[in-house]
Amino acid sequence: QVHLCVEFFVPGGLLSPRRWLPCKMGRIISTTHCSACIVVLACEAYADGTWQQRRAALVARNSVYGRTIVQADVPSLLKLIQRSRSLPLDDEFRMAYLIQGEEECSAAQAAMWGSRNSSDVLLLTFRERRAQEAIFFPNSLLAQGRNVLLAAAAVEELWRGRRYRYYVFMDADAEALPSWAVALPIFIEFLKAWEPAVGLPQYPVGRNFSGNASFPRSIFVFDHIFMAVHAEAAPALLPYNTTFDGSCRWVSQWVVSLLASAVFMNHVLVLPKMSVTNPSHSEYPKADCDIGFSEALYSLRSSSPTNAVAIAPCIMCP
Repeated sequence: QVHLCVEFFVPGGLLSPRRWLPCKMGRIISTTHCSACIVVLACEAYADGTWQQRRAALVARNSVYGRTIVQADVPSLLKLIQRSRSLPLDDEFRMAYLIQGEEECSAAQAAMWGSRNSSDVLLLTFRERRAQEAIFFPNSLLAQGRNVLLAAAAVEELWRGRRYRYYVFMDADAEALPSWAVALPIFIEFLKAWEPAVGLPQYPVGRNFSGNASFPRSIFVFDHIFMAVHAEAAPALLPYNTTFDGSCRWVSQWVVSLLASAVFMNHVLVLPKMSVTNPSHSEYPKADCDIGFSEALYSLRSSSPTNAVAIAPCIMCP
């Protein structure tokens, strides 16, 4: 057993040693020497260990874990997202599953880590601290928490030197039909085959419903309960704009839906073979949504390029 001194990218832009870890599940890609140890610049994780062991290794090396996130941390975390975007895409079809919520979701996590899967799963809670498995951002709203999860994924990308192919956001209470173990491989094959800008499962009632279609279908406004965003589409859509979320949590999600439908028209696809539901709904701000929608629309139209006249009347008009 070889012990390795693991290093991180931190918000200040420096590498700083964190702790000693055994490298049991991977191979060393590149190393350098310091006065006391071998420093691992990248250690590629394989799926030899259990998914709980792989999660423990991620939690130990990722600097967004192990502390309480506060609003003052967010600007420096968002800078990490921008820094990671200069990295090349990973040669493997690697995804970051970004789960937010308090509900138990081990079945989903087990399917996402997968026995032969090189993707990563990151979890954030906002009520209960779970130091060994989740980022803790108390009292955060959905868009705020998802932005921090995206920053944690950026830390992984900077550590590995490669970007994920997809960022898959999910509410912790989401349930899949068929089961996660059956549905998720189907969804991954859909992403590989079609590579949509935004990939979605079917939602039995409402916006993501695609009827009895056998092939993926293009849609407009969509639910964000489970959403895969391609890394090359992410700069146009993410991070979420939380400016208007104080009075209505839906606004930030709605803005992403509008941008996706305008910028990536016909590349926002629903997979009918997989359905996702969430049986419970938490309380959150939604009193003044019309005001928030109007303000967000005005902001979008004001920032649209002058040659976007064709899309402005049909998508971005009040």
